[in-house]
Amino acid sequence: VDSSHLQPCSRLAAMGALVLLSLLIAIGFFADSRGLDYVDFTTDQLSMMSICVRQDYPGALSSDMVAGQPGSEGYYIPAYVDLVRLASMPDHDYVRGMSRVLLVSTVLYVVGWWLLLSIWLSPWNAVALAFLARLVLPLPGGETWGVGGMWTMLPRTVYAALLPWLLWLWLRHGQRRFAWAGVGSLAGLLINMHPLSGIAVLAGILAGEGARVFAAGQRGLTLTRHLLVGLACAVVGALPLALVSSSAEGGPPIGIEIFRQALALRVPSDVLYPSLYLRQWMHPVLVLFVLAPLLLLRWPAGALWRERRRDLLALGAFAG
Repeated sequence: VDSSHLQPCSRLAAMGALVLLSLLIAIGFFADSRGLDYVDFTTDQLSMMSICVRQDYPGALSSDMVAGQPGSEGYYIPAYVDLVRLASMPDHDYVRGMSRVLLVSTVLYVVGWWLLLSIWLSPWNAVALAFLARLVLPLPGGETWGVGGMWTMLPRTVYAALLPWLLWLWLRHGQRRFAWAGVGSLAGLLINMHPLSGIAVLAGILAGEGARVFAAGQRGLTLTRHLLVGLACAVVGALPLALVSSSAEGGPPIGIEIFRQALALRVPSDVLYPSLYLRQWMHPVLVLFVLAPLLLLRWPAGALWRERRRDLLALGAFAG
């Protein structure tokens, strides 16, 4: 059942319950992180904290063999570092700062996925799936999906918390001219948080929007101009990252063999072989997780296609 045809009180009740439960979970994560020390964090988290220290206390790590190198922070994500620094004010307590970011990310994550899923589902089914999407799911390649305790607090977690808001804006309001410009701008801004994911999602949105506009009968110059507007807005949104990256100091040059050895130590071998990587996605648990939304839809395939044909085309092109 399309949630737009349901009584407003049911939707408000579902959203109220969702916000309350997500706040309780977020507060629980925040309280659990209060007893953590720096030794409890992952290598990636400590690396980003060291960059925060370098920027807040210039010269503090000048004798460190890694963090003290001038070009050691050029390839890190500046938006996340600045976010942690801001949340750590006024005394630069980075543990508390990351705890604050985790609290806000948890709420944004759950509410955002509820908004997105409620486009197609009833409010209460959307609540169930939003909490399912919040669960931490290990993925192939050493990645994770979801938001949990402090150990999940990385740039990709903040990006994943903001991603459903971008997709909701696109699928719900993207047909309008100004909303489409907002979709492009937000997609560009999110590139500053996690560049690789941001660029991939931007490409998917452009492909999905192209399919949706094409299905609506707009072809040729109209379609091209529409997509170029979105791309131009995305480029403007991504300018902060481009400017910071272009002015970053480079580290000392290294040989290609040393680079390959370092890459092999840091990146799982299955990521370097696409066929092996895709095969791991065929695990029954992952397949069930992907198909869970379809199991809750309870719509006949023909009715679903007739009602949401353009959205399904857009999502298919986006996923491809």
